[in-house]
Amino acid sequence: MPATTSTDLAVQEPPKVHPDAAEIIRQIEFYLSDDNLPGDAHLLARTGPTGDGWVSINELFGFKKMRNYKPRTLAKQALLMSDKLIVNGKFIRRKDPLTVPLHVTPAINDDRVKSKLVIDKPWLTKGMLKPTGFEEGATEGPLKPEEYAAQRKLFDPEMDFTIRIEYAVTKYLSKRKMHQKTANIFIKFLLFGGFDGGQNMFTGGLDEKAMEEYDKDEIMQMKVCW
Repeated sequence: MPATTSTDLAVQEPPKVHPDAAEIIRQIEFYLSDDNLPGDAHLLARTGPTGDGWVSINELFGFKKMRNYKPRTLAKQALLMSDKLIVNGKFIRRKDPLTVPLHVTPAINDDRVKSKLVIDKPWLTKGMLKPTGFEEGATEGPLKPEEYAAQRKLFDPEMDFTIRIEYAVTKYLSKRKMHQKTANIFIKFLLFGGFDGGQNMFTGGLDEKAMEEYDKDEIMQMKVCW
C-alpha cells in the first residue's frame, strides 16, 4: 500500500465553512425577505420594487448586525449554501420577486440610481455615469449678449470655412463628454471627413501660461488655428 503524502491529506480536507454560516444565511435572507424588504426603503432602492434586483454583498456586510462576521471571505461563501438567494460574484439577490405589496417608497436618489446601474451593468464605471451632454433633453442655455458677440466674431463668414468648421467641432467637444470607445469612433469620423488627426487633435500645442490672458472662446479659436 503506497504511503499517504501530505498532498493527499490536503486534497482530502473538507472545504472550510464559517462557524456561523447558518446565522449569516438567516440574516441575509431576512433582509431580502417578504417580511422585511417591503418596508426597507434603502434596500428597495437597490433591489427595485419587485425585490429581486442585485444588491452588493459588501453593502449588506456593512450593516451593523453583519460587521462582526469574520473572516469576511468565509462569511460571504456561506451565502452560496442558501436555497433562497442567488450569488453572482460581488452581488446577491433573492430568487423570486416579492409576493406582498410595498409598505414604503424606495429611497431612490441620483447616487443610488448610479450605483444600481453599475450593479446591473458591471462594465460601467461611476465615471461613465456622469453627465455627458448627450442625455435626452440636454440643451445649452441661452447665450448672453457678450457671448453672442463673441460667437458672431468666431463664425464670421469672412473667416476661412475650414477654421469655422474646426472651431465648431472644438466647441461641440468642449460641451460633451465621450467615453473612450465613442471618442475613438468620433475621431475616425472626423478623419474620414478630412480633418488632420493625431493624439493632439484640437489641442493647438498651447501651454497654460500662454492661455492665461485669453478667454475660453479665444482659446478654442487658437487651438483650431495654431
